[in-house]
Amino acid sequence: MKFAAMVWLVAGWALLSDRNAAIFLALFAVVTLAVVGHNLTVVAGLAVPWLEGVV
Repeated sequence: MKFAAMVWLVAGWALLSDRNAAIFLALFAVVTLAVVGHNLTVVAGLAVPWLEGVV
């Protein structure tokens, strides 16, 4: 999964203009932070039960 994310990042960045690349990287950062936040809540045992089947 990490490799797929890296390929998506590099391919998306290479195909975009500078302005669009900045937007793409911001979106990538938001998604990455959301995944890290979810993983931290799961590891800490604080996961929301109704969210477990969604993510």
